[in-house]
Amino acid sequence: YAARPRRLSVTEIETWRRDPYAIYARRILRLEKLDDLDAELMANTYGTLVHDILDRFLRLYPSTLPADAEAQLMAMGEQVFGAETGRPKVWGFWRPRFQRIARWFIAEEQNRRPKIKKIHSEIKAELAIKTGADDFILSAKVDRIDEFTSGGLAIIDYKTGTPPTARSVEAGFAPQLSLEAAMVAHGAFARHHGIAAGTAVNELAFWHLSGKKDGGQVISAITKDTTPAAVADEALEGLRGLIAVFDDPATPYLARPYPSIAPKYS
Repeated sequence: YAARPRRLSVTEIETWRRDPYAIYARRILRLEKLDDLDAELMANTYGTLVHDILDRFLRLYPSTLPADAEAQLMAMGEQVFGAETGRPKVWGFWRPRFQRIARWFIAEEQNRRPKIKKIHSEIKAELAIKTGADDFILSAKVDRIDEFTSGGLAIIDYKTGTPPTARSVEAGFAPQLSLEAAMVAHGAFARHHGIAAGTAVNELAFWHLSGKKDGGQVISAITKDTTPAAVADEALEGLRGLIAVFDDPATPYLARPYPSIAPKYS
């Protein structure tokens, strides 16, 4: 029992559901995959850099957009990719895709900004969950939370790869956004970010930054049959159950217990 983790992030909770052995390998055995020798910029690294670029842009322009917003975003892309890779051919490969993302992102920002009071970019929070003898700490680093002038919030997750389906979110197999909404409801973002406990979450969305023809797309993380509050409550209750199961020393950390919803990469 003592070796079992008492702190996981919202993204690790998804792994805990889909591939518990990955949590065992990383958090208990403390195994880390070594980088490939002479590795090129992989898709997951590209996604991390895109997150970094958008975060820099939003922190520089949290309220109003400059007239040359798209050009400025592209310039940040050139700076970040150049600094991180040091290989012009890598940026040359990814540049057309990021250019389409930048065009879509700025157009989406121009449509949203009149309705937004404040944008929180890449913010962290923790929530202590009472589980008997020891608290379980749920942590999150949220890509983006928009506070609307009319009240309420949107919680947004950027995805350069394929986003989860709304059905998988509602079934608890992709609980990142719903758990972040639960953290908002319980005041996890109140002290350091000023988002009061119980603030209504009106929107849970994936921004699919594919970089393909249209550049990107806003995809709702839930179906029309439910609400952000409902999936948040269900996700938190499901997490309490998961904690209780794995607190039992007899519970093994199986690899891919549900093959049909196993993670793409392991």
